[in-house]
Amino acid sequence: MSDSHVKSIAKSISWRFVATLTTFFLVFIFTRKMTLALSVSALELFLTLVIYYAHERVWARINFFDTVYFTFSPPALAAPMLVEEEDV
Repeated sequence: MSDSHVKSIAKSISWRFVATLTTFFLVFIFTRKMTLALSVSALELFLTLVIYYAHERVWARINFFDTVYFTFSPPALAAPMLVEEEDV
């Protein structure tokens, strides 16, 4: 099951909020320049939001992890087995 486009957008926005605040504070702490911190944060916000969304959509198209399951035997046997979806 893959994430919807709406969920990918929501995740992108929430993560960008946290990451952009981090960038803002780091730039401000190191430079003590509010204008520079705001400028760098704004640029970082836009670029990484687009890049993250594209990254999410690429992963949503990868179906290897949706069709192949790795199952493990009880710990005493400890031998991993590869199970195809048709076998499940």
